[in-house]
Amino acid sequence: LGCGTMPVNGYPICDSQVHAPDLPHATRVGGIDTGKLATEMDAAGVDRCIIVPLEAPGADQAANNPPALAAAQARPDRFAVMGRFDLTRAEQRRRLAGWLEIPAMLGIRLVFAREPNRSLFLNDEMEWFWAGAAEGGIPVMMLAPGMLGQVARLAARYPQLKITLDHLALPSHVVLDDLLGAIEPLLRLARFP
Repeated sequence: LGCGTMPVNGYPICDSQVHAPDLPHATRVGGIDTGKLATEMDAAGVDRCIIVPLEAPGADQAANNPPALAAAQARPDRFAVMGRFDLTRAEQRRRLAGWLEIPAMLGIRLVFAREPNRSLFLNDEMEWFWAGAAEGGIPVMMLAPGMLGQVARLAARYPQLKITLDHLALPSHVVLDDLLGAIEPLLRLARFP
């Protein structure tokens, strides 16, 4: 991503996850139109952001990738994308080879909070994906609440894989009285490269 305007302290501010554009989706979280997003970013002093397309309804979870990529390609100084990927068909592996060659694509965003992805991850049925992502140097951003044991095994198996855990790997919409205690298992993952 380009730097955009530089804040007074010299560091660009990047929002690491915004659902845009606002399209039909399969989750309870909505999106934002990219024009409004840029206005909101300017008002908040955010230089750039990573767009995570909304999970599309129906059989193709990644159907909202093209509109998100179009927005990012039109404004590469402000936006880039962590695209959705269909894990239910191993034949998708061939798509991994050119994933990072797509202009404005930074990596892959996966959600393991619901089926079928949850079972695929917990039952260790994604070896084809992890091997392909590691081989291709594709960063993976994942929502995996309560699954840090599985994430640790993954990180040990693929030390070269770049993994980002969304929302501190905590369940969404849960109020915690002791955040430090809740993220202690996450902090233990810092031992992995």
